[in-house]
Amino acid sequence: MSDKIHLYRSSLNTARHCNEVDIWRQSNLENSRCATAIHNAIDCNFVDNHLNTDFMKSIIDEFGFDRVSYILACNIKRAMQDARYSQENKNWSELIAIPDSNLRNEYLINNHPVLINALIDKTRIAFDELNMFSAKEKIETQEPKPLESVQQM
Repeated sequence: MSDKIHLYRSSLNTARHCNEVDIWRQSNLENSRCATAIHNAIDCNFVDNHLNTDFMKSIIDEFGFDRVSYILACNIKRAMQDARYSQENKNWSELIAIPDSNLRNEYLINNHPVLINALIDKTRIAFDELNMFSAKEKIETQEPKPLESVQQM
C-alpha cells in the first residue's frame, strides 16, 4: 500500500458538502509541499544557465505523477496568457481538471516560466514512457476486434 497522501481534486466547498474537509486539508498541505519541493529543486539544479531536470524522477517518486502534474498544470493555468509556456503544455494543462478555487497561490512554483515549461516537458515525457493512456485515447485509437477473436476469449 502506498503511503502517499491522496490527491483531492475537488474544491473546498465540495469537501465541506461531502464532510471531507480533513482529507482536503491534507491534500492541500501535500500540494504546497510538492510545489515547494519543485521550487527548491529548480534552485539547486539551475547552474550556469542550465537546468538539470534529472531531479524530476525523485520528485515524481515522492509525490506521484498525479500530484506533480496537478501542481504543474496549476502553474500554467494561472498564466495561460504567458507565451513562455509552449502551446503543447498549455493544451496538456487543459486536460487536467482543476476547480478555479484550487488555483491557490501556495501551489505556485515561483521560478521562471521557461524553467517550469522544461519541467512539464520532462514530466510529460516520463509519463508517456510508462505507455499509459487515458480511456478516451484508447477508445479513439484502438481497432475493433473481429467477432471471432472476441468469442474465443
